Amino acid sequence: MSWIDDVVLDLRFSGRILLRNRWQSAVIVVTVALALGALTGVSSVVSAVLLKSFGPIQTDQWVYLWEHPINSDQARQISVSIPNYLNWKRESSSVFSDMVVWLPWSYTASIGDGYNPQQIRAAVISPEVFAAAGLVPSAGRLLVASDSARSDHVVVLSYEFWRRAYGGNPSLIGEKIDLNLVPHTVVGIAPPGFSFPVEIQTDAWTPVPSAMLAGGNRSGRGFRVAARLRPGTTLKAAQSAMTLIAQRLARQYPEDRDYDAVVVPMREAVVGDFKTPLISLSGALAFALLLACLNIGYLRGVQLQSRRKEMMLRLALGASRYRLLRQLLMETALLFAAGGALGLVISPLAIRAMISLVPAAEIPWLHADTSSPTFLAMFAVSLLAGLASGLIPAFAATRSQPAQALGSRGAVTNTSTMSRRLRDAAQVAQIALALVPLCGAGLLVRSFERLQNVAPGFDAQNRLTLAFSASRAKYAGPKEIAALARRVAEETNQALGVRQSAVAQAIPFAPGAQWLQAVTRSDPKAIIDLGRLPLARYNIVTAGYFEAMGIGLKAGRTLTDDDDSAAQPVVIINEQLARDQFSGENPVGKLIWVGHAEALPGSRPRVIVGVVADSKMYAMDSSSEPAVWAPIAQQDNSESIFRNLYLVAHTSYAPASTLSSIQERIHNIDPNLALSDVATMDNRIGDSLWRQRFSAIVVGAFSLAALAIAALGVFGMTSYLVSCRTFEMGVRVALGATRLNIMRMVLGQSIAMALVGAMLGLLGCFAMTRVLSRFLFGISATDPLTLVGVALLLVAAAVIASYIPARRAAAVDPIVALRVE
Repeated sequence: MSWIDDVVLDLRFSGRILLRNRWQSAVIVVTVALALGALTGVSSVVSAVLLKSFGPIQTDQWVYLWEHPINSDQARQISVSIPNYLNWKRESSSVFSDMVVWLPWSYTASIGDGYNPQQIRAAVISPEVFAAAGLVPSAGRLLVASDSARSDHVVVLSYEFWRRAYGGNPSLIGEKIDLNLVPHTVVGIAPPGFSFPVEIQTDAWTPVPSAMLAGGNRSGRGFRVAARLRPGTTLKAAQSAMTLIAQRLARQYPEDRDYDAVVVPMREAVVGDFKTPLISLSGALAFALLLACLNIGYLRGVQLQSRRKEMMLRLALGASRYRLLRQLLMETALLFAAGGALGLVISPLAIRAMISLVPAAEIPWLHADTSSPTFLAMFAVSLLAGLASGLIPAFAATRSQPAQALGSRGAVTNTSTMSRRLRDAAQVAQIALALVPLCGAGLLVRSFERLQNVAPGFDAQNRLTLAFSASRAKYAGPKEIAALARRVAEETNQALGVRQSAVAQAIPFAPGAQWLQAVTRSDPKAIIDLGRLPLARYNIVTAGYFEAMGIGLKAGRTLTDDDDSAAQPVVIINEQLARDQFSGENPVGKLIWVGHAEALPGSRPRVIVGVVADSKMYAMDSSSEPAVWAPIAQQDNSESIFRNLYLVAHTSYAPASTLSSIQERIHNIDPNLALSDVATMDNRIGDSLWRQRFSAIVVGAFSLAALAIAALGVFGMTSYLVSCRTFEMGVRVALGATRLNIMRMVLGQSIAMALVGAMLGLLGCFAMTRVLSRFLFGISATDPLTLVGVALLLVAAAVIASYIPARRAAAVDPIVALRVE
């Protein structure tokens, strides 16, 4: 067991040596801790997003199925009709083991002993989804196929909603709760973490009625479909099978003639744009880690060079080079062990900091934590990188000849230190590696700044918004919903501090149904191929909506209370639709048909009474889309789409101060209305920019860390260079050199290296433009102002880092310096 004794001795000796050089050791430990904490945090988030399943469902085995118009200018993903779903399910059994259909829904639920209405997200879904996902209930049972044919209503609650609203009461199973004023029997509780669809935090599931699955309109595309791949089936095979099915249906049914089927992996659909900032974050982290390894290697080299004679003395006394090398690597391992322990504390903080930059509603599926396998894997990678970076200085420290080293009287000259070329190359590499992420961060920050300055097309200041739902039990059809919407708008107009309020089916930057309708200025009876008509965003609103939103009127008038069901059908269009349909004409007073394409021949035309400014709907970096607004009082069908409504109120002062007054007036109209999704329009716009904000802040943080590491490296290298040339500095001063001459010499060398590193770094920036350009808005990836400005900033940081060593070199006393020899 002598080798164990040797290892113990090496560990004890290494600990004493590192404590003797505590400041250099502390810098290495902190560098390792920050690098390992950041690496583990980012790896945990990346693993949770791209590798792990989202809850109990096996994410990578599932896909979403959509339809999309073949001849559409944009690759739109459109919901599915029930007849097409039934055909798909029957004919795709070779590639899919299960296929389910659902309709996103919301309920007003009664919570607690008293009546406390609360709006919850739900899904009317195929009961088979629970069996297909292989779930085990937390309590009771899950939905089964026979539930679709029941005359009474049953519901399964999510585990989280059950705990949040009912305290996890097990006696709730078998009890009835009111959903939209209709009693539903709670038959079971889903397992923890389960939500379907995965990208939305769903609180309740009710079965799709069997009558709904028995038939339906093939052109009534409003349902979502998901399917589970059979083992061994590739995405390409599934897409090929669905394409063949869609082509056959297109030949058989006129309603499907211009539609294809699209297969989208569930992970891709759920993660969406969150992958984009993770890519930029991983790139910045890679550069920061390279810098950290370079600095650690250099600092270890400095430590070992100061101990060169100790190493040679031990060799002269009989120690083997292998024993010395092992002991030096043991020191590196101890430094990394201490850094790893500190990094284990930092990594959860890094995860929380990153996730806090993303609105919770955007990532309900993300459950990232520092798992033991992830931390151990990252620690092993970091340790290997550290040992690799420490090998070069360790070999250098043990390769000198003992007689030559011990024959010296103590002078430390350029010939006895690390190669000057190696030092210069390390300094250039530090600057170049730091400049690439810094330039990327600078471009992302400027892009985010420009995106924030984009005009949304409406006035977002002092706008309060909230959602409510009109239950079918109390508001049976379109007329009742329209009456409720009008009364809510009228009552809230009288609330203290409200200047103008209105109700709409959808508002900008809020979740909800994206209603697309076909539009034409030609009589649809004369159109043969209605499926090829252009689509526009369709919204129904009460009078005063454009005034409440602050959307500018460009021509004609806005909607009024006189635009009711007895009046001539009217619409408001935006400038983009006016350009598309009425180029060079005044559209006010012209007729237009708006609605479902196949139903247009039987619909009445609408008169365009006004044109309003283009406005953003869901993204600040999107282009304008054609849009139409109709009075809610004139909408006599599709009431299931506009049962979920939004109120927007323009307030005279801070919106939050008017909320209680608005809530009270709505409660007086109907105490059963559950109000939810309360937010100012400024906050909605801010939340929509979370991807850009995430990239700018996190990449910027890692880039600043890279800048700090580079500056620290320049400081360390320059300090070491000055210490190596103490004798030379003394000779120069003795021969007449002034302090200013010495400072110029030291700073000049640092500036030269920084400029060379900056030039190489700029070449790296140009190389990454193709990757970075798709993340930017309103700015080129080769923007000279940003690139040159960041390069000058980095050179300035290098000069500042070199100033203290240069000043110390200028203060050398020649007598003391010459006495060293």
